[in-house]
Amino acid sequence: MRTALKMTISLLTSLIVFSAILGASYAGLFTVLETKFYQPSVASSLEKRLDTVSESLDEWHRDNFQKFAPFVTAESVTRSLLPNQETADIIERARLAGTLLAENPGLEGIRIIDAGPATGDSETRERTHRIHFSTIESDYLKKESSKISYERYNRNNQEVPFEQLSVSGSDSPKLILDAAADRFIYSYPFHDAYGAWRGCAVFYVNTGAAVQHLFGQNLLRLSDNLTLIHTDDYRLGGVVFG
Repeated sequence: MRTALKMTISLLTSLIVFSAILGASYAGLFTVLETKFYQPSVASSLEKRLDTVSESLDEWHRDNFQKFAPFVTAESVTRSLLPNQETADIIERARLAGTLLAENPGLEGIRIIDAGPATGDSETRERTHRIHFSTIESDYLKKESSKISYERYNRNNQEVPFEQLSVSGSDSPKLILDAAADRFIYSYPFHDAYGAWRGCAVFYVNTGAAVQHLFGQNLLRLSDNLTLIHTDDYRLGGVVFG
């Protein structure tokens, strides 16, 4: 076939294809194709990505629960409720807490909070939730080498209410989302040196640590935002990425 004839056929073919595309666009065929093929494909891909992110985040929470659990049952920690504190126990608790804080950059603080008296109305119970151990500087009332006194829990009404943190003696640890402080709260039932349930041990981890974990899994960018949402009673919650 001569070159001129080839060029004529190619040009004619191009015109036919162009006319078909133009006609399809006027007929709305591309919109149909986008709706039926492109959009479901995007939705399916996004759903799979979200499932992967959710699974990775769940695994991260499980790892955190495992990391924090030994601290709750350490002998020096269970003796933190005794009226007469041994200096060795104070030093050992500080060492264990310091190690956790150093090894987990997103861990902002640790508290052991008393459940309060078994009797009395809700207002009275709220006033008597004592802190028996804390790594949070603002909790310190008086700090000496052989004795540390702490402020009452939630004295400024800016913390998650104890009733939402509390985990009874026979229950498993639980995760609470604290949107106001932009952090995850891991709460464990706490038993004293005699095995009696006395309250909860609480670990606070900021959301930035979760973003770092997901970034390491190539699931998020460091510039992505992670926002916590929950109901007023903290019973239901979730995570929004954007």
